[in-house]
Amino acid sequence: DADGEEAASEPTWSMPVFDDARWTPAVSRTWTIRGHTQEVCENTADTGHFRFIHRTHIMKPTSEPKLDGPFFSLPFESDPEGVVPELRLDDPPTAGTGYCFGPGLTAADIVPKGSGLVAMQRLYVTPVDDEHIELRGVVNVGRLDSDEATQAYAKALADAVFQQWEYDVPIWEHKVYRPQPALNDTESAIAAFRRWYAQFYV
Repeated sequence: DADGEEAASEPTWSMPVFDDARWTPAVSRTWTIRGHTQEVCENTADTGHFRFIHRTHIMKPTSEPKLDGPFFSLPFESDPEGVVPELRLDDPPTAGTGYCFGPGLTAADIVPKGSGLVAMQRLYVTPVDDEHIELRGVVNVGRLDSDEATQAYAKALADAVFQQWEYDVPIWEHKVYRPQPALNDTESAIAAFRRWYAQFYV
């Protein structure tokens, strides 16, 4: 304009809307922590941390990450044999896809394999100041045959997911960013994620 300022433009993409009739009303919780949006979203590509932070099976990608403009996705499943025998679990295997939408939303639809269950968990990450972010965690599940079963499923999953995110918080608050991390061959999705995320910086 006349003052030399760049005119605002319309967004070139839209955030996803989770309003399908199959979903239950959202169960949500918020936290304010010290951290950075990229570190939170990077968990989507860090399949190795599940075993050691979330105490579940280690996960392995089932295909290469999909990078489509502002959207990132990575399908993965349990890999019980991906760790030494003494660290393996007898838990039922799980599978799903991790998603990122823009620089501040990470989501996943992980459920037990073959269960027929449907669920979506997502974290909206918003900077508060130079050092702090607000996390808004949201969980929805697919409706089951009865309202009682649906409510029990939604509550149990939300409680578990919120606890799992709280396991991540101390790491997000203390993690040191390394521009060139020492990644092994099974961690290539992290490098792909970082290349994708770079588009959101000026």
